[in-house]
Amino acid sequence: MPVIQPDTSQATDFKASRPNTYKMVIKSVEVVRSKEPNKKTGKYTNGIQPTFEFKAPRLSDGEERVVERRKWIAIDGKGTMTFDQLLRCTGNASAADAIKANPGSGFDTDLLLNKEVNGIVVSTTYTDKNGNSVLQDDIDSFLPL
Repeated sequence: MPVIQPDTSQATDFKASRPNTYKMVIKSVEVVRSKEPNKKTGKYTNGIQPTFEFKAPRLSDGEERVVERRKWIAIDGKGTMTFDQLLRCTGNASAADAIKANPGSGFDTDLLLNKEVNGIVVSTTYTDKNGNSVLQDDIDSFLPL
């Protein structure tokens, strides 16, 4: 039998949390684009994907644990209200106003790192590759602390 050297030090609990509002910290921000183009325009949507860390009880048994969740947020087009909301909740209201007044103006995503927000977590259902319905967390929106 082979000897393996597993490392579970970065294991993450992906089970759904109890829906609620949680104090979250932004740990990282990736620049991304939509997986598929818009059906009407044929264009991809640019976005960011922050990783949020927060403490929340597991939905199934109430055990409190620290979790990390990502949220895809559009940064261009009609679906940008969540980005505007995130900027305002992290103390970047002047940047939000400048971006609204001058679309396409730059924003340094490092300004979001380690910022705290209140995130509203809801449970959503997705179908896994085996056809099973699975509950997962979705960060629905943000509120200032």
